[in-house]
Parts: sequence; structure tokens; C-alpha cells
Amino acid sequence: MKPKHYTEPDVHVWPEAWDAIQFFTRVLRQWRVGQGGAYALDYLVVFHELDRLNLPPDRYDEMLAQLRVIEDAALEVIHKD
Repeated sequence: MKPKHYTEPDVHVWPEAWDAIQFFTRVLRQWRVGQGGAYALDYLVVFHELDRLNLPPDRYDEMLAQLRVIEDAALEVIHKD
């Protein structure tokens, strides 16, 4: 079968999580990788990109917290046996 034979999954994102999902797409290729594979996002890149958004301090903290939830979920998928 070819990719065209598969339908795109129906994905719903909560409105309050949309900004964090969009931000994750900016850093999703910035993983720290060791012998066991990816283990964390590269936070030097994450902080640089967050700084570029010029967010107020409370929104900055909220975005970082949301990103960490996404990062944890992504790592679970990456390391799924």
C-alpha cells in the first residue's frame, strides 16, 4: 500500500494548548541524543526560541510548562517498545 491509501488521523487540540503545539513544531528537531536515543529537548534552543517570542513572564512560564508535557509525551512515543 502507498501513503495515499491511508487517511490522515483526526486530531483535536484544545485551544489553550494550540500555542504550545505550534511552538513545539519550531523545536521538534532539537533533541539531545545519547547512546540510548533521544532523552530531552535541547533547552538552549528552546530558551532562545522562547525569548524571540517576547512573552510576558507568566506566559513564558506557562508555555515552558506546556512544552515539557509535550516533550514527556513525545519521549514516551519515541521510546515505546
